Amino acid sequence: MNRGRLMNPIYIFYMLFFLGFFNFIGRGTYFIIFAGLYFIIVCKPCRLKFDIALSTVVLWAIGYTCWVFFTYGPLSVRNLLTPLAAVLCCIVGQNILRTDTMYEDFRKYYLLIALPAAFHGLINMSLNVTAYGWDFGGIRTLKDLWKSEDTLATGQATYFLLLTAVVYYSFSFNRKNRKLNNAIIILIMMLGIVYNILAASRFILYVTVIILAVSVVLHSLRTGNNHKFRPLLIAGLICLFLFIVYDMNIFGVKSWLQSSPLILRIGRLQELGTDTAFSSNLRTKQIHDVMSNLSLYIWGGNPTGLLFVHNTWLSVLNTSGIIVAIPFLLVTLFALLLGLKQVFVCRIDYAVVILGFLIGTYTYFYFEPMFEGAKWLFYAFCFIFGMMSQIDRYQSIQKKLATVGR
Repeated sequence: MNRGRLMNPIYIFYMLFFLGFFNFIGRGTYFIIFAGLYFIIVCKPCRLKFDIALSTVVLWAIGYTCWVFFTYGPLSVRNLLTPLAAVLCCIVGQNILRTDTMYEDFRKYYLLIALPAAFHGLINMSLNVTAYGWDFGGIRTLKDLWKSEDTLATGQATYFLLLTAVVYYSFSFNRKNRKLNNAIIILIMMLGIVYNILAASRFILYVTVIILAVSVVLHSLRTGNNHKFRPLLIAGLICLFLFIVYDMNIFGVKSWLQSSPLILRIGRLQELGTDTAFSSNLRTKQIHDVMSNLSLYIWGGNPTGLLFVHNTWLSVLNTSGIIVAIPFLLVTLFALLLGLKQVFVCRIDYAVVILGFLIGTYTYFYFEPMFEGAKWLFYAFCFIFGMMSQIDRYQSIQKKLATVGR
């Protein structure tokens, strides 16, 4: 790549956006804001399109801003970086795709935000393996590249969350010119799963399995009988290979897994009766307490007295009240409805990625408080919501043109 191409404005945007989702020097939000402003001013000056995506995100940003002023006062400008970054990500997403290569561009820009987050996770894995070896000893707070304090293992799992959506794509749409790229994605996800097992975290492992299973069903329904056996065959062969490796204890895999922090934690929690599968009594109790006393949470202020609630929607309600919670609910509701619509009408390679994205992010929203530990994920969510709205707008235009043509 020559120097002139590197200085192309769009490549400068790529670099800034990459650094933002890599959380470079712990200032990811700043880089995302710089990237958004640079794109709008230099790369592609554009008009604001107040469709359902931008309208709901702006509504949430207004509610968030009002809550910040009421809670922290007018001088708390730093707290306003979050809504600014979210709105800019949505605007960029609305305008970044080219109409002639819309689906290919979507995959490229999806990876532009998913890969730097995953690289951040891999570097964290390297730091912690160097510090603790291949047995973390049940440690649930881990070192982070850009933070002086250790962070929770579940929070670090989010760095691989976006990449789970493209694992099935990498298996089933393995075009010749992308085989190396897809192999790298699969390798990164395998390392991410190993890292989560070491950290006694189940989230990424479970979400990946769910996404693969549901994607197989969607692919089969969308493409018919002639194409449905390839992904099933690939998945079956992989499962068979992994079973043989485990059963024969090749490379000590069986011994390592049985003594891993994840397996020991699951066994310990089941013995205590405090955790089963993907739910826990703690999470269930928190959700029940908030839902049964909604009138106490209208204005936020953390009436529960908890550090956080294990549910993003209820955590927002608990912290900032309905002024932020209702707009956030609308953002996630309309994004879900639009995504489900596109899963069944858009091109299948795009549909499986969107389906994986919906499963991964909404599962995380249900079980974890996103704004307490992974604000970057909401920026990514707004960016992807913006791209989804651009694709929906293009499809509507094409449908109208087709109708006029008749």
